[in-house]
Amino acid sequence: LTMRGVPAIALTGNNKDLDKDLNACASFHSFLFCVGFVGPEMALSKNFHANVLKSEVFQDSCIALVVDEAHNISEWGTDDFCPDFAHIHQENALFGCLPSNLPTPVAPATVPLEIIEDMKDKLSMRKDTIIIAVSNEKLNVSLSVHVMQHPQDRFTDLLPLFPSKALGPLDFPQTLIYVNGHQEAERVQDFLQSDSLECILGNHFEFYHRYVTEDHKMFIERGLYDGSLRAVPPTDALGMVHYLLYICIKRVVLWNKPHTFNSLIQKIGQCVQVFTEVSKAILFMTKQQ
Repeated sequence: LTMRGVPAIALTGNNKDLDKDLNACASFHSFLFCVGFVGPEMALSKNFHANVLKSEVFQDSCIALVVDEAHNISEWGTDDFCPDFAHIHQENALFGCLPSNLPTPVAPATVPLEIIEDMKDKLSMRKDTIIIAVSNEKLNVSLSVHVMQHPQDRFTDLLPLFPSKALGPLDFPQTLIYVNGHQEAERVQDFLQSDSLECILGNHFEFYHRYVTEDHKMFIERGLYDGSLRAVPPTDALGMVHYLLYICIKRVVLWNKPHTFNSLIQKIGQCVQVFTEVSKAILFMTKQQ
């Protein structure tokens, strides 16, 4: 936006001079910034409340609150993905501090009707709120369910992911292997590295969860983007990164059922973003599931 003449600022905990940026963001009347991008963790912070939300100038100047990736309102607060986010819709958090008549467009991805109703409830939206629904059906993604034939803590059922005639790392289709906890993500990485083919070194596999340092998260994200990483076992923490990271993803594997149906849909949607290419979504389940 800034490059196109619209002054904008992103407020996160990584801002080098956060207090200065917060004060500047509160002064919207000066047109120093016209658009502010705020992460949920910042919206809950005392600094943001004191310097921005409680500013009369900001309150008078703010013309809209836009909620992107709004489907996550129903997902925030899971074990591995930003537990504090579960409080963001509460009265003393972000939404309760803004004028009640403020226009609030929300933009979710693919969601079932019950999630839409949950979003409307948590955001105190009217029952007659206008909904614009556009299909993003991906006919280039094949879906399959595999019943595990081996103990799930050994991950032996993942061995077929390795191509039988691989000559190098690029023969391993770039894959996300979603798990439901950070310890399991680390164990899947250990399995991939220890059981990998000789022509595919272990450094082509990295786990990703909320306890990974910010610098290492950026390293992993770059590896997904440039293709140097061939498989990443992540938790839900990966779900909020830029969609461009998924351009080369040829397979999305779900190791056990996700926590919710909504989570299942979002993960499958991360298969290859180029509609002329084909990709696979594979759900591994135990016999008991």
